[in-house]
Amino acid sequence: MFYPHKTEQTPYLDPFSLKVDELSAEQINFFSGLNRKLTAIELQIKRECILLIEDGKRRVNDPNDWISDFEINCSVQFYLSENDPTYNQESDNTLAELVGVYKEDDWSHGIADGKNHRNSFNELLKEERHCSLFYLLIEITPLGLANILRIQNIWIDVNLTYQSSCSV
Repeated sequence: MFYPHKTEQTPYLDPFSLKVDELSAEQINFFSGLNRKLTAIELQIKRECILLIEDGKRRVNDPNDWISDFEINCSVQFYLSENDPTYNQESDNTLAELVGVYKEDDWSHGIADGKNHRNSFNELLKEERHCSLFYLLIEITPLGLANILRIQNIWIDVNLTYQSSCSV
């Protein structure tokens, strides 16, 4: 399950400065494309996690292996456009970060679960299925529509951590 993670923030515009009914056709297309991109990212993360979970379980169950546990840390970071007036070359320009930890093969809720995560009160793209990451970005992060429109790049990290402990 992913959740927002507080990062060194790039200055935000007023998150309430733009309402759904004020969006232009170009802006609606941006949100639709972002939702499709995040849906594809969810599937990529899920495929990678499934492979890593299989390997982690195999190693944990191998009595000759030193590994006793593992976890997969995932991060999806959203970066400010270089054309934005507040872009700072000395900063990481992160607008938001969503993080998740996986170690079990349970995909019944969260990323790539096939469910529509659109809230009934959210009028944005009401004819489209919202993936989990899009829902979190729109509904849970403090960005608001105006700041989401400032996103230019998305960075994805998927890291496997093997764990073990021993008595002294």
